[in-house]
Amino acid sequence: MIISTMNSHTVLLLLFCRPAYNDQKSIQERTFTNWVNDKLKSTDYQIENLYSDFSDGLKLISLLQQLSGKTIRAPYSRRLRFRVQKLENLKTCLQFIEQEVRRLTISECDICDGNSAIIRGVVWILILHYQINANLDDDDSKESIRKRFITWVNKRIKPWDKEINNLNKDWQQGDILACLVASLAPDSLPDVTELKPEDALSNIERSVEAARERLGIPRILDPLDMVHPDLDDLSMMAYLSYFIAAQLDDNGVSGAGSTAET
Repeated sequence: MIISTMNSHTVLLLLFCRPAYNDQKSIQERTFTNWVNDKLKSTDYQIENLYSDFSDGLKLISLLQQLSGKTIRAPYSRRLRFRVQKLENLKTCLQFIEQEVRRLTISECDICDGNSAIIRGVVWILILHYQINANLDDDDSKESIRKRFITWVNKRIKPWDKEINNLNKDWQQGDILACLVASLAPDSLPDVTELKPEDALSNIERSVEAARERLGIPRILDPLDMVHPDLDDLSMMAYLSYFIAAQLDDNGVSGAGSTAET
């Protein structure tokens, strides 16, 4: 959705007329769903419901293969008639994650039965391992992931005398995102110093679209979510991780959507 300049009353109306919008879990669900679909875009799969579409294991197997670049060779069922077959598929997924990423303390039933908190947790583990850690240079840093993101962003936006202290409230006027996009794609947003706080949603929409067009960064985080007071750090880090991966080529276009994968 392309959004023109809107006043604060219009933004509030959009936010609170949308079902379940004032909820960090809902924002995270939307962002994580979009991230999964971005990673599955070269497959025959997409997901609509983050909590039910992994229940048979097939889409999760496809996601793990896309992220890791490896083929899961353990046998799994493609023609599913019984719950036990779904559980076996999910067991294969969890074993793969434990071998490749980290040990888990969940069961295949948690995913099959749509445990929302656990499924969001599993997706976050995958984002953290395959996208954030793969692109965020730690230089043996002992800082938290959040702090490293903040430090990286502050280095990028320093030419505009901007600084952030968090990954939620400081982004809600749209000027920070605009400066970040401009730092990676010069001239993509030539009027970043003239942005008005009352045009926050429009500012963010323009920046998100410029990031998509010039840097190849998918719109996994909805502009409406970015201006929302319940914006959560994990959603923001998932989106920002694409910016860290983005590198302009000679034609001024980046393939961040693909280079973020390993």
